[in-house]
Amino acid sequence: MLDLSIRVEPAGAEIAQIAFEAALRDLGLDLDEAHDIEGMVTPATERAAVRLLFGC
Repeated sequence: MLDLSIRVEPAGAEIAQIAFEAALRDLGLDLDEAHDIEGMVTPATERAAVRLLFGC
């Protein structure tokens, strides 16, 4: 399981959430697909996680 989250002040939380989700989508992570599969890592999710963690 891979849990991705951010920590921000409440005043900017909505904008930060939108930007965070956009960045994850830019990496190729399908957020809807990621939530639908319990405990399973899809190939697309795995590739997105590698790009996020290792920048490649």
